[in-house]
Amino acid sequence: MPEHRDMNTDTAEVRLHLWDYWRVVSNRKALVFSIFSLVMVAAVITTLVLPKIYRATVMMEIIRESKDIEVFERNIKPDYDPFFQQTQFHNIQQKDVLYPVIERLQLSEKWAKRDDYEEPVYPKEVTYKLLVKSMDVRQVRNTSLIELRVENRSKEEGVQIAKLVSESYVEARLRQTTDQAKRGLDRLQEEVKREEEARSKAMNEVERLRRELGITELAGTGGLRASDATPLSQSILQKKEQDLSDAKIVLITKQKRLEQIKDLPTSELLNALTALNLKDDNLVSTQSEFNQAEALLTQYKKEGYGGNHPTVVAQENVVRKLKEQLEQQLGGMRQGLIADVVTEQAKVEQIEKDIQQYKTKSVEENSEKYSVFRDAVRRFETHQMVYDAAMGRYKQNLIESEMPSTPIIIRSPAEAWIKPVKPKWWLNLLLAFVVGSILGVSAAFFIEYLDTSVKTIDDVENRLKIPVLAVIPLGVPTLNKDIEDSPHAEGYRILRTKIESLRSSPTANTVTMVSGGPGEGKSTTLFNLAWTCAQSGMSTLLVDADLRRPSLHKVMEYQNDLGLSDYLSGAKGLSEVVHGTSLPSLHFVPSGNHPSLKSYLSSPRMKEFFEDVKSRYDWVFFDAPPILGVSDAGILARMVDATVMVIQHRRFPVSVTMRVKQSVVEIGGKLIGVVLNQVNTKEHEMYGYYNSYYDYYGKTDDKKSKGSKKTIRPAGQEY
Repeated sequence: MPEHRDMNTDTAEVRLHLWDYWRVVSNRKALVFSIFSLVMVAAVITTLVLPKIYRATVMMEIIRESKDIEVFERNIKPDYDPFFQQTQFHNIQQKDVLYPVIERLQLSEKWAKRDDYEEPVYPKEVTYKLLVKSMDVRQVRNTSLIELRVENRSKEEGVQIAKLVSESYVEARLRQTTDQAKRGLDRLQEEVKREEEARSKAMNEVERLRRELGITELAGTGGLRASDATPLSQSILQKKEQDLSDAKIVLITKQKRLEQIKDLPTSELLNALTALNLKDDNLVSTQSEFNQAEALLTQYKKEGYGGNHPTVVAQENVVRKLKEQLEQQLGGMRQGLIADVVTEQAKVEQIEKDIQQYKTKSVEENSEKYSVFRDAVRRFETHQMVYDAAMGRYKQNLIESEMPSTPIIIRSPAEAWIKPVKPKWWLNLLLAFVVGSILGVSAAFFIEYLDTSVKTIDDVENRLKIPVLAVIPLGVPTLNKDIEDSPHAEGYRILRTKIESLRSSPTANTVTMVSGGPGEGKSTTLFNLAWTCAQSGMSTLLVDADLRRPSLHKVMEYQNDLGLSDYLSGAKGLSEVVHGTSLPSLHFVPSGNHPSLKSYLSSPRMKEFFEDVKSRYDWVFFDAPPILGVSDAGILARMVDATVMVIQHRRFPVSVTMRVKQSVVEIGGKLIGVVLNQVNTKEHEMYGYYNSYYDYYGKTDDKKSKGSKKTIRPAGQEY
C-alpha cells in the first residue's frame, strides 16, 4: 500500500508539472503567437527574396584503368572496387579538374559581377571554393556510377559547368594514365639499353676468346653454346647462372616498381598500387574509412556547419588521424619495397659469389682451353636472356600504351531540372514553424523566469506565510453599480466569512486594507466588502481615510466637501460627517477636502473617532493609501483589529509584497490574510476552484432588474 501511495503521488506531481508548463505557455500565448508569426512571416519573406537555384546533373560510370581491347592476357579483376571508387569520388573535386573549367567558362569574372564583388575578378582560389560548394558528388551504392550535381542560379550555366567538369575529369584521368605509362616505358627503355650494352660487351668478349683460343664450337653442341656439362661442378655452375639470371630479372622488376612509386604523392600512389598488384587489405580498409570520413566532413560543411562547430572539429580530427594512419601504412609499404630490393640485391650478390666459387672450382676441375671461353659464352647467354625479357616487356607496354582506353562513360548527359530546387518552400516553412514555436515557448518561459510578480496562491502562501482569503477576478465592478444578486458578490461574502472567522473577538470589528502601490484595487475591494456586510443586515461604516488621494466618494457619487478631515480639524461633529447610502445599514464617511490635515490620523481626535464608531457599528472599514512610502496606512494598520493585504495579480514583484508585510508587522499591525485581486480566470484555470460560484450564481434570469439608483442622504442629515 505505501508503494501504491508513492506511485500516485509521483503521478500527481508529474501532472502538476505539466500543468505548470502549459499554464506558462497559455498565460503568454499572445507573446508566443507574436514571435511565431514574426518567424513565419520572416521565413516567407526570406524565401521570396532568396534567388532561385536550379540543378544540373550528370551520371557517369567510372571504370578502372583498362584498355578497350586487351592485347595480352591479364588476370580478371572485379568490376567494382570501393577503394578505387571512393578515390575517384574525391578526385572529381580536385583543382586539376576544376581549374580548367573555371578558366574556360570565365567563372571568376562572371561570379564577381554577379555577386557585386569589390574587384572585377574573384581570386581563382575563391572561385574554386564557390564551385566546390555548388557541386554535390554522390556515389550510387554498390555500383560504379557517380552522379554529379551542380546547383546554379542559371539553368544554362549549371548545365555548362556539369558538362565541362565531366569532360575535364575524363581529360585528367587520361592524362594521369598516359603520364604513368610514359614514365614506365622510359624506365623500361633505359633497362633495355643497359642490357643491350652488357649483351654486346659479352658477345665481343666471346668473339675475342674464340679467336685467341682458336675455338670454332664447343664439342657436342653443334653451335656456340655453353650447355654441355662435364663435371658436377660445371652443372651446378650452370644452374647457379640460371638462378642468377632469374634473380636479376626479379631485381630489375622490383627496382622498376620501386622507381615508379618512390616519388609519387599519396593520391597518385594509391592509384598506382592497384596497377602494380601491391594491394594491401589493411591499406584498403584504412583508405575506405578515410574517404568515408572525408565525405562526411564535406557533407557537414555543405549542410552549413561552421568551421568551429563541435561536429566539424570532431570530424576534422577523425580525418586527420586517418590520413596520418594512411600515410604511415604507405610509408611502411615503401620501406617494405625498399627492403625487398635490398634483399633481392643481396640474393644476386650471393649467387654471384657462389658462381665465382664454382667457376674457380670448375677451372680447377676442367683445365681444357675452352673453360674460360665457356664462361664467357655463359655470361653472354645470361645477358641475352635478360635483354630478351626486358625487350619483350618494353614492346608489350608500348603496344598497350597505344591502345585506346575509356576511363569514364557518360550514362546521362548534363541536363537541368525544370523547377528550381531552392528555396524549398515546404522545408523553410517547416523549419520556421519549428523555430518559431521553440522561440515563442522559450521566450514565454524566459519572461516567466524574469517575472518575479505574484502569480499563484502558492507564491503568496509559501513566501508570505499568510493565507489567501479570496481570489477576485479581473474586471469586477463596484457592487453598487452591478445587478442585484450579482455573482461577484459571493466572493466578497466568502471574504467576509473568513474575516469573521479569523477575528479574535466579536468586538474586533475594525478592518483596513493595505497594498504596496496605487491601482491594485484596494479601495474597490474594501468598498465591495463593506457593501456585502451591509447587504447581510449588519450595520456597516465605510470610512475614506485616504486623505491624500481619496476615491470612495466617486464610487458613492458624493461630493467630497465634508468628511473625516473636517471632523479631525474639530470643525464638524461625527453626526455631520457620516452620510447615508442606498443601503440602510451602510453609512459612509468621505475624506473631506482638507489634504493639509493628513497628519491628523495620529491625533487624539482620530482615536476618539475610532473608539466612537467601533462601538456603534458591527463593522467599520477604513480605506488607506498605499503603505510603502506613506505613514497613514501604517497608523491605521496599528489602530484597527485586522489588516488585509490586497495584491494585484502579476503586477509587483514578490519582494514588494514582502516589504508590505514587513511594514505591517513592524508597526504592530495584525495581518490576517491576503486578497489576490484582478485575476484573469479565463487564462488561469487553476483559480476556477475559488471562483466556481460565479458560474452557479451567474445562472440567474438575465431580465432581473438592475439595482435601484443609490440615493445619498443629504449632508447634515441626522446620524
